[in-house]
Amino acid sequence: MLSVINTNAMTLDEIAERLTNNNYNSLDTVQLEALWQNYYNTNLKEIDKWAHAELEQDKFLNCTLFYPFSGPDVVHMMMLFPSCSSYIMIGLEPPGKILNLTIENINLDKLSQGIFSLLRRSFFITKDMWSDFGKPNHGVIIPIVVLLKKLQFNIISSEQIILTDEGNIEPNINGNGIKLQVKNSNKNFVQNIYYISTSLMNKNAMELFLKKQDAPLITYLKAAQYAFFDPRFIPMRNVILEKSRMVLQDDSGIPFRYFDKSWIKELYGQYAGPYGKSFKGYKQLDLLHAYSVNNTKPIKFRLGYGYGKVPSCLIKMVKQDIESKK
Repeated sequence: MLSVINTNAMTLDEIAERLTNNNYNSLDTVQLEALWQNYYNTNLKEIDKWAHAELEQDKFLNCTLFYPFSGPDVVHMMMLFPSCSSYIMIGLEPPGKILNLTIENINLDKLSQGIFSLLRRSFFITKDMWSDFGKPNHGVIIPIVVLLKKLQFNIISSEQIILTDEGNIEPNINGNGIKLQVKNSNKNFVQNIYYISTSLMNKNAMELFLKKQDAPLITYLKAAQYAFFDPRFIPMRNVILEKSRMVLQDDSGIPFRYFDKSWIKELYGQYAGPYGKSFKGYKQLDLLHAYSVNNTKPIKFRLGYGYGKVPSCLIKMVKQDIESKK
């Protein structure tokens, strides 16, 4: 029988609190907590240590993090970059509707499947997200706020937004995105999270939006389907390379060859090629060579495709300051 919970007259913060509180008959909170603790102890704890050791967090306070192909994955975004002022998450899945708190019915079975999938493999499977979060289900906003609650965030406010064809973000009750203002219980500042459902192929509105931004941009790519190997993503790839001061990615992101000498590169983990038959054509010989001749640093966590089956790789590229190149 379909499990549903009515959320009328509840804020998103109240919804998230209820869904993660075992005093309510909502999610399987026992299994959720067990999976969360296991994933935190085996993976997230090490990610947190690495992020504070290898990423200069104090430099990100005024930065915007751009996370294409994120789906509802706020977890790794916040663990790796906890100090950014704003976050832009991009996926094809619908955000859901929050007008007058009219997310009326949440399919708990589908919600559980989606969240449990992330905690078992470090990413959401694209085809499953359409089943778990797409129409007529609740969109990605509910898994986002549930995961934020697990990370000790409170949702201060929420707003339906639209990314216009001109590359502007505006309030719109029928929009393709959602803006959240959130505050971590351990921090004294509010952060903005935007989730926008849009395509990044060819000329697109998100490309126009990024070109207009003055805030320093950080880009994070994980389990990105090797999309930036596809010519249809050239405009978005170019704007990422132009606007980003740092790109952190696994091998499924932007091909390594596009990071020229203006980027300082650091390699982590191990790289032996793409995992899985469907991605075997995306092996990067130049990246393989770079891993073989450079001093790479080990990582004690797993991320991305082949989670738990093959070693993970992580590549950090930092754009050199103009002054340092003179």
